[in-house]
Amino acid sequence: MAELNRDERTGVALGVFVTIAVPILIAGAWIIDGLVLSILWRWFVVPLGVVPLSLTLAMGVGLTAGFLFGNAADAHEKDGDKILRGLVTRPALALVFGWIIHRFVGAA
Repeated sequence: MAELNRDERTGVALGVFVTIAVPILIAGAWIIDGLVLSILWRWFVVPLGVVPLSLTLAMGVGLTAGFLFGNAADAHEKDGDKILRGLVTRPALALVFGWIIHRFVGAA
């Protein structure tokens, strides 16, 4: 078997890293989305008399909603940096704006 040169070894290492890192990032984003959904649910839906969502149930509800409704904008995204930023900024912005709205709802 022939030895791999430096560029080939780098390519193999990068491939292994991506193969391991991408599922971990996706799982992390899924957990963050579930956490944000459970918090927003507790702020806005529980006061209406609905049962609170646990983290795992919120993750399942989010997965189901994503499957049913999807997001056409994300489906056309090709830039990996934009996708990665979206995994962080979308739930963070939802939580920040949800918190602001929650403060007004609580004051009413």
